[in-house]
Amino acid sequence: GRPDIVCLPHGNDTNSGHRKIHAMVTRLAAASGRTMAAWLIRDPKTVGMRIDLYTPFGEAEAAWKAEMLRFHASQHQRNLHTRGHGFDERILAVNRLIARGLGLDAPYAEAFEVRGFP
Repeated sequence: GRPDIVCLPHGNDTNSGHRKIHAMVTRLAAASGRTMAAWLIRDPKTVGMRIDLYTPFGEAEAAWKAEMLRFHASQHQRNLHTRGHGFDERILAVNRLIARGLGLDAPYAEAFEVRGFP
C-alpha cells in the first residue's frame, strides 16, 4: 500500500532495532517521492522526543492493551526473566509517566512526535 501516515518507533532510541526500522522507513519514504507523516511513538527506550500528539486512555483500555502486549510472548517472557515484570507492565508504566507528565486526568497516555517524510 501507499500509506499517508505510519506509526513507528522513534529514531532517538537505545534499541538498535527501533533505530534501524526508523532509518529504513525514512529511506523508503525518500525513495518513494511521496510525502507521508510519521507518528513516532515513545516507549521505554526512547531517549528523548518532542510530544506533538497524545492519546489519553483509562483503565479499561489499559487492561485491553496489557492483554494485547502479552501476545508478544518473547518480549513478555524476556521482561519477566530479566526485569521481574511483564512487557505489559513495562509499557503501561511509560504510559502512566506520560499522562502524569502532561498533567492529564486520564491515568495513561500514548505520546507521539509527528514528523513529515521526506
